[in-house]
Amino acid sequence: MKPRLARPLLAALVGGALVAGGAIVTSPAYADDVVVTATETTTTPIPTADPTETSTTEPAGDPTETSTTETTQPTQTTEPAQTTEPAQTTKPVETSTTETTQPTQTTEPADTPPTVKPLRLSATSIWVGQSVIVYQNSTEFSDAPNDNSTLKRVVDWGDGAVTEFASAASTYLKHDYKQSGTFAVKETVTDNAGQETVVSKTVSVRYAPAAITVSKKSVWLNERYTVTVKAVPAGTTSYVIFWGDGFYNTYKWTGKARTFNAIYNVDKNKQLVNGYRPTQIAYNTAAGTTTAVTGVWVYVKKDSWNPTVKVKKPSSANRLKSWKYITGTASDKGAGAWGVYVFLQRYNKGKLYCVNVHRKWQRVYESNWDSVCTSWWAPVVKGKWKFKVPAGLGKGYFYASAYALDKAYNDGAWKTVSAKITRS
Repeated sequence: MKPRLARPLLAALVGGALVAGGAIVTSPAYADDVVVTATETTTTPIPTADPTETSTTEPAGDPTETSTTETTQPTQTTEPAQTTEPAQTTKPVETSTTETTQPTQTTEPADTPPTVKPLRLSATSIWVGQSVIVYQNSTEFSDAPNDNSTLKRVVDWGDGAVTEFASAASTYLKHDYKQSGTFAVKETVTDNAGQETVVSKTVSVRYAPAAITVSKKSVWLNERYTVTVKAVPAGTTSYVIFWGDGFYNTYKWTGKARTFNAIYNVDKNKQLVNGYRPTQIAYNTAAGTTTAVTGVWVYVKKDSWNPTVKVKKPSSANRLKSWKYITGTASDKGAGAWGVYVFLQRYNKGKLYCVNVHRKWQRVYESNWDSVCTSWWAPVVKGKWKFKVPAGLGKGYFYASAYALDKAYNDGAWKTVSAKITRS
């Protein structure tokens, strides 16, 4: 019957009326003592000869005619009476009257852009991964005399993200920055007429420093090494170490450097860790948690060797007192032997016994051997191991078997020693 193989359970760390007016124009007055016939009046304006010649060649005659002749000359000047047509120029007067009344239309207040106070930000310098908050209450923007609730407030964070205040009652917007750079945070406040006001402020975003050192940069699986956090950014209340295997731990910052013991075992998916693994750190400040930054890479070497074990047979193997302990050695070319599993049986006068899960001897049969018998762990220290044999061994045939397990979970072959105990 081959001894049953067992494994330890290992835990992994880790916003009028228009009034028309006209001028009155009158014709020139004629002299009361002048008689002008219709014929003269109508024919005089069309001279048939030079007026100078007419006045010098015709005899003087009746003074009345002379007077008529003289006074008919002004009749020629009645043509200017035709210029009374400037009464038609009352239209420009109407125009000028209209122009002077137009200011009545501009008496209504002009619609102006919204007024907005400068931006209030929670921070203007942060680490990547942290947040910036825009604070703005109802006293910091206005569209008077209009209702402020009609204003649209939109914030462009400068990194491609744009968000809008849900309502006039909303007092803040929050944004996480996932990349480094200098960004202009701009808020645009727009009213119903489409007029807008823009206010802005600059935010600087950088990656946090990684003040981590390690004692070893190349380790075997389950090989212990140390990680030291020397300093943290100002304002840090706590920090998080990410081990590179899916596990992390949070520690309070006490103001002093701190060193931690660490090993690589299995990852969060229960797979053995191997290859390069980043040791990262993130900081918690008033602006939130930073993006984790890599402080150092640790290489986990692959172990493909199986360990070997030896079980020592005492010189007086037939004596009971020689088997108080089972001892031996274990070695490994890779990560190193971690420990051995020890399996004990004895047989005497047709009765078979083994060490059970309670670390006691129990009689077993072929039908329950597998369910009762178990192996027990013995750690390897500096290449050696030992296991205390439970009380009740007694005389008869004794079998001590062991196999080694290395720190990379490679196991070796069983080795067995036996003896017939005849003396106490």
